[in-house]
Amino acid sequence: MQDAAGHAAIDYQVLRAQSMAQWLRKELGKNSFSMTGSEFPVVVSTQNWQKTLGSHVVWGSADVAFDPSTSMYKMTLTLHAEDYYNFNKGEHDIATGRNWCQFILFLRNNMN
Repeated sequence: MQDAAGHAAIDYQVLRAQSMAQWLRKELGKNSFSMTGSEFPVVVSTQNWQKTLGSHVVWGSADVAFDPSTSMYKMTLTLHAEDYYNFNKGEHDIATGRNWCQFILFLRNNMN
């Protein structure tokens, strides 16, 4: 991902999952388990990503295994994202400054 804000959000989710896996292993007393995180809002900073996703939420789910003989964790993490092209009512396009409703009308009126 070439969007700094989006990249930071993904990095945060990975670190959060690692920390939560270590905590859950101690709390549950199990060496293997599955976990799912809560939604985390992401606001992207570049035009390409804003027009692709805009503001959206991400969350992770993972299968975790801990090997007591090596004290190593193995985690298969899946990041999920949700937006469904809602155009974030009330927000504005980075390039034009128009709100999304105005921007869509502008595109409709100026396309052949």
